[in-house]
Amino acid sequence: MRFNSVSMSIIQVYAPTESASEDDIEIFYRDLEKAQEQADKTLIVIGDFNAKIGYPKHEEHIIMGRYGYGQRNARGERLIQYAYENKLSVMNTYFKKRNSRKWTWISPDQNTKNEIDFILSYDPKVITNLEVLNGINFPSDHRMVRCSMIIHTPKVNRKSFTAPNNTLKSTKERENYLKKLKDNATKLYEITKNTKNIQALSNALEKTISNSLEKDEEMKSRHKRPQIISDRTLEMIARRKELLIKKDKSKEMKQELKELYI
Repeated sequence: MRFNSVSMSIIQVYAPTESASEDDIEIFYRDLEKAQEQADKTLIVIGDFNAKIGYPKHEEHIIMGRYGYGQRNARGERLIQYAYENKLSVMNTYFKKRNSRKWTWISPDQNTKNEIDFILSYDPKVITNLEVLNGINFPSDHRMVRCSMIIHTPKVNRKSFTAPNNTLKSTKERENYLKKLKDNATKLYEITKNTKNIQALSNALEKTISNSLEKDEEMKSRHKRPQIISDRTLEMIARRKELLIKKDKSKEMKQELKELYI
C-alpha cells in the first residue's frame, strides 16, 4: 500500500494449529521470513498465529510491552523467538486493556478463551492503539483485532512553524465567533470598567474569549465523528444473526442469508 511517499506492506498469516508437526511450524516461519524479505520498511504482520504468548518476561522488553494475557505455550515461545530474530514488536502487549478485551478466540463450549491473534510491527511508535472489537456478531470463534497507526509525520522547520488554527474552520464559525466576541466584549467593559486589579482583568478577558469560542449545538452537530459501522450494516448484521439462529429456514431465507455473506 502507498500513502503519498510512504510504502507499507501488510502480511496476513494463518499459522498451523497446535496439532501440527514441528516441521510444519518451521516451514510456516520460513515462508513468513521470505515474505518479510520482500516487504517495505513500514511493515505490519497480522493474523492468527495459533500461539499463546502470555505475559512478557523481564528480558523481553525489547519486543514486548508490559501487558499480556493467559499462559505461554511452546508455540508462543516460538513466536517470541521469531519476533526477536526479525526485530518485530508484539503490539498486543503495549496497550493496557481489560481481560475481557484481550482474548481473541473462544472454544466451542465457550469455556476457554485465548489470545492467539496478534499484530506485529517493526516500529512500535507508529501504532497508537490496539483493541479487540466486541459486539460484532458473525459466525466465527475469533474476535476482530484492530490497530490505529500513524503512517507519516512530516518534519516541521521550527523557524517557519506556525500553530494551526483548528478552532474556527468555516466562514460561518468565524462570523459566529466575532458576533459573540463583540457582545461579550460589551458586557466585559460594563463589568470591569471600575476594576483596577490587573489579574482580575486578565482572567475576565480570557473567560470572554473562551466563551466566545464555544460553538452552539448546531455547529457541534456538524463536526460529530462519523460512525465506524453504518446503521445499514448494523441492520444487516442483526438480520444475519436472526436468520442464523432460525431452525426451519425457507428457500427464500437461505438465499437471503447467502446474500448477507457476500
